[in-house]
Amino acid sequence: MLTYVNDKFCEISNYSRSELYGKNHSIVSSGDHAKSFWSEMWQTISTGKVWNAEVKNVGKKSKIYWVDMTIVPYLNESNVPYKYIAIQRDITEKKISDQRILSSIIKDQEHDREIFAEDLHEGLAQALAGLMMQVGIIELKTRDSNDVQLQASIKFIKSYIEESIDNTRIMASSLMPRTMINYGIEPSLRSYISSIQKDGRRYIQFKCKILTPVNKDSEITLYRTIIAAMDKFRNKEIISIVIVLSSGENSSIIATIDVKSTKEYLNACSFENLGFESNKKRIESLGGYFRLQKLNALLRISIKL
Repeated sequence: MLTYVNDKFCEISNYSRSELYGKNHSIVSSGDHAKSFWSEMWQTISTGKVWNAEVKNVGKKSKIYWVDMTIVPYLNESNVPYKYIAIQRDITEKKISDQRILSSIIKDQEHDREIFAEDLHEGLAQALAGLMMQVGIIELKTRDSNDVQLQASIKFIKSYIEESIDNTRIMASSLMPRTMINYGIEPSLRSYISSIQKDGRRYIQFKCKILTPVNKDSEITLYRTIIAAMDKFRNKEIISIVIVLSSGENSSIIATIDVKSTKEYLNACSFENLGFESNKKRIESLGGYFRLQKLNALLRISIKL
């Protein structure tokens, strides 16, 4: 419960003292931090230790701001905390600057990926296809030959070139799917899901209800995050993955990824060991959020961009 706030807290949050007194600090919570984030905070300060982290808050009228927060416990004679003081430093401008730099780096990387993917698909893959045609001509002219070793060599070369063409196209697709460039996220995801389920294990369901145009940067970021999630959960422990995309307010996209597995597997999953930090930072750089929740029988990833 808030018992004292200074002028700076009122200024940054846009709340008056009368609106803040007696309220829980969650009045300015953005909801973007995982439950484990706050659990770790309470575990730390309840044992009398100082806690520090960067926190994203939302003030009155949806004003977003960032603070470097330090919480110091006051201890009684039994070394048990009886009150806490939170010292917050406004780092909003720094976070905005960092996010702009990150967005610029990501945009340059995506541009390079797109060019490299096009070079792979239109350059190397086409050159290999041309080479395959020439091998086909040689095969046609030598089809009546009794040289078994020659026939085996031609067969091997054709097989090797075919495999190289397939691998080149897969590499190009992973860098930047041509369907993404031309048609957007839905056909790109359907194509990727189809490629990883070609072994017959149909464990991924995909539903798309996007009704409004989507910003290309957001679309590419969301695509890469969903692909990363599917790749992280490609194992026999997974029972099913349900991916749902829908339109949100102000042309935003909302994505949920529900991963169903054994209780033991889900209990072992955490934000840290799944390695989503870079995806989270990328999403936040575009003004979105990334959440990981453990529900009764599944792991839920929620994304808004």
